[in-house]
Amino acid sequence: MRLGSNKPLVKALECMTISCPIPDDLLQILLDGLGWEILCEGPLDGVVEEVWGVKAGSAGKSFSVVRSPGANRGMIRVVSGPERHRTKS
Repeated sequence: MRLGSNKPLVKALECMTISCPIPDDLLQILLDGLGWEILCEGPLDGVVEEVWGVKAGSAGKSFSVVRSPGANRGMIRVVSGPERHRTKS
């Protein structure tokens, strides 16, 4: 398939999710090592899991979204769990 334009389909990544076994360690690297800030954090409940499209209980009990100070894109949502590939059916 050939697209009629060379313009990128994605211009900016607003947020991505990183799942790791020890999220507090990753948060420490991002906050203390890179000087990032916490944008928001909270409990991971069934409503949030449904919106994100993840299996209930698979991403731990809480989440944090961090960013470079003042940034409005390139944020990282950190959750607990093993590394996994996103699939959508």
